[in-house]
Amino acid sequence: MPAFSARVVVARDAVVGVVEAGDRAPVVAVARQQGPVAFARSVGAANWRYAEFELWKEGVARWTEIELGKTFPDPAIKASANQLEHQVRAWLDKPDIANAGREFVYPYGAAEAMLLEACDPRWRARYPKTLALGPLLDMSRGRCG
Repeated sequence: MPAFSARVVVARDAVVGVVEAGDRAPVVAVARQQGPVAFARSVGAANWRYAEFELWKEGVARWTEIELGKTFPDPAIKASANQLEHQVRAWLDKPDIANAGREFVYPYGAAEAMLLEACDPRWRARYPKTLALGPLLDMSRGRCG
């Protein structure tokens, strides 16, 4: 898992660069280039395919929860969404893959959705046609890096 933990740190830096600073440096390449291969080597291709599907499903669900909550008129819901976004970013600051187990897909997948949204909001139209975020990030590469 050390290789994947390193990928999470790289992706965190990319998310912070794009979402907070508006910097569209080579984000997609940085976030995805070495990660899937390193992770697949460390856990096997079948486990990576499962993780990729869960990132697509659960990570984007977490991102959606955050985004919808931030626009909801109820201040308590907005505060809850902001807290959830803070938790995602805090986890990315100190990723603990070993203890997170399969639950790493929530914060990490949400971070990848944040990248997609910052780089190319058109990803949402393509989302139902894929079962992985990797292809969506690849399609968005030209817009964000």
